[in-house]
Amino acid sequence: MKILLAVDGSPVSLRAAEEVVRLARALKSEPDVHVVYVHLPIPLDFATRHVGREAVEAYYRDEGEAVLQAPLAALTASDLMPQRHLHVGQPADVILQLAGELGCDLICLGRHGRGAMADLLLGSVANRVVQRAPMPVLLVG
Repeated sequence: MKILLAVDGSPVSLRAAEEVVRLARALKSEPDVHVVYVHLPIPLDFATRHVGREAVEAYYRDEGEAVLQAPLAALTASDLMPQRHLHVGQPADVILQLAGELGCDLICLGRHGRGAMADLLLGSVANRVVQRAPMPVLLVG
């Protein structure tokens, strides 16, 4: 089984990582776990007017590594050997594309409690993933 855990640095992302650990313990064989953080893009023309492209890429990398730190620690403490993925783009699109490329059987991500009206007006990454994913999605609250 291949599991894609999408994280964003929130407490609910860490709970999602803990849920992947719980699920892995229930499986007969250890799953392949992939952890992804997707940074929203900074308009490069704006950013590169003020700092170099290398600085923007370092920012993406540094922030991504910081977001991945706690979920990766939770997974490795349970003897799982997750693979890390850092991407820049629209989170739902990248999560779905990566899950397809990796051949994942399950996507796990946190569900933020912004409220029904905010989700209706703004949408959410979790809602978009659930609506478009061809594989099961586990939402953790």
